[in-house]
Amino acid sequence: PNGACPVLTALPVPIAMGAVATIDFALDGWSSVAATVDFGAGTGVGTLVVVDTNDIPVGSSYVGGSGVQRGVVGPLRPGTYRAYFRGEANRFSQVHGGIDCLGDCAAQIAQGTPIVIAGYGQRIEITFTPRPWPRVSGIVTDAVSGLPLQGVLVQLAGGFSAVDSRTTGSDGSYALFVPPGAYLLHAGSVEHRNEAYPDAACESP
Repeated sequence: PNGACPVLTALPVPIAMGAVATIDFALDGWSSVAATVDFGAGTGVGTLVVVDTNDIPVGSSYVGGSGVQRGVVGPLRPGTYRAYFRGEANRFSQVHGGIDCLGDCAAQIAQGTPIVIAGYGQRIEITFTPRPWPRVSGIVTDAVSGLPLQGVLVQLAGGFSAVDSRTTGSDGSYALFVPPGAYLLHAGSVEHRNEAYPDAACESP
């Protein structure tokens, strides 16, 4: 909001020859919205976004890490705003007011709790608790020995596009976080026949 003041809106100050003029200013500070984002025992990444009454973004702040994190958006003029946390990687988005959503929450912003900034120099505190995406996990083993297989690529696809993938650890385990939906899972190994869940062989020897 910062900008130059039109000089002609000021009152002329008469300064006489040889005089020493003392002119003091008391400046109002801009306001801001500060969000506490609680990722619980896990980690998360996202962006705090503040929009005006026309749902046009007026500021944003990156928020990421583990546990409780903070983000601040400002400077803001007095007015009415709404805010949402746009989740990335493995977290749902959330509109201020506890409304879970996906992506930019365009359809849910109007339902959010209004943030009223009545004057200058205010910091409005709000809180988000974005939930993690659903978790898909399992163990890949050798069909004969039953031993866990390390280094197997497990892919999750929506239609014909890969959504995410993980390589199994030493215990044969993997874990994926994905938004709600219907997916296909595929496990691929150089030393084993590839398979699509459930029990559908993808290749011939």
